Amino acid sequence: MGINFDIINVVHEASITDWIQAVAAFLAVIGTVFTLWKLYQRDEQKQAMIGELKTQSEGLQAQTAELNAQVFQLGKIHQVLSEGIATMTKNVDMAQQNRRNDLRPYLVISTLKPAEFKHGTQYTFFNKGGSAEDVSLQEFKGEGTHYQAQLRAERGQSIIFELYHSTPFLQAWSFELWYTDADGVPYRQIVERAKESSFEPIVSPPILRDEKSNHP
Repeated sequence: MGINFDIINVVHEASITDWIQAVAAFLAVIGTVFTLWKLYQRDEQKQAMIGELKTQSEGLQAQTAELNAQVFQLGKIHQVLSEGIATMTKNVDMAQQNRRNDLRPYLVISTLKPAEFKHGTQYTFFNKGGSAEDVSLQEFKGEGTHYQAQLRAERGQSIIFELYHSTPFLQAWSFELWYTDADGVPYRQIVERAKESSFEPIVSPPILRDEKSNHP
């Protein structure tokens, strides 16, 4: 009973100011606890946000690694395709060149003899290449006239030209053989005999019609 009485006396003896200070201290404690609780909540939120960002970062890293792998694979595919296209192009070019070489006509002199009715010479050109179409004599230089009996020569066939001169063995002349192959590619060959040179003229190899000749 003595203890309870002392407490009651202390309570009665406490002033209003003491009560206000006590309540204020109590409220301060509550405020501090609330603040700490809010900070704790915020810390948990921050930790959750950090964890979420970390998860997203790991996901982005995985996506980046996957994209890098895909880019690498695409690079390899592009390289393989580029090499394949280059090989195909090379093969096509080689096939075209082989076809052109196979189809290209090539006329060479096989025989020559005096013409039957006029002063001149009959020249027989043998075709050791592909078929020669639309054969003609062009760019004729020198005295005299010429006569052509055929307009085409298959592979392994001959074509005849006659050149007429008043003095055929002393005349210098030249002309070009124009023709096309089976694909329509135009060629020309230069045929030339210098004055007082050998009886047989010089025949240059076939070249494309628009190509410059190395023949002197």
